[in-house]
Amino acid sequence: MTPQAHAAAQDLLDFIDASPSPWHAIASCEARLQAAGFSRLEEVDRWQLVAEGRYYVVRGGSSIIAFIVGTQTAAEAGLRLIGAHTDSPGLRLKPKPAEGCTRHGAPWR
Repeated sequence: MTPQAHAAAQDLLDFIDASPSPWHAIASCEARLQAAGFSRLEEVDRWQLVAEGRYYVVRGGSSIIAFIVGTQTAAEAGLRLIGAHTDSPGLRLKPKPAEGCTRHGAPWR
């Protein structure tokens, strides 16, 4: 594994560890967006967007939308979107699972 791949994998693991719920995941995303120069907007405010501006909105602490304003209008350049979501409860792997785990009262093998 290259050093860059190892760093990316470790960054992902750090994000997962810091995000046991959607609310934690959004807080982690918000910190990363702020570090990358994004500004928070409030849904209830009238937005004053500028070309090449970096913005994000948080809804209910469990949803986030981030975007970068282009230099051309959406009619001229189009619009590109990427989406993802979080679910709770999240599946977690235990580093040392208990011996003799049971499933529905019967030993699980």
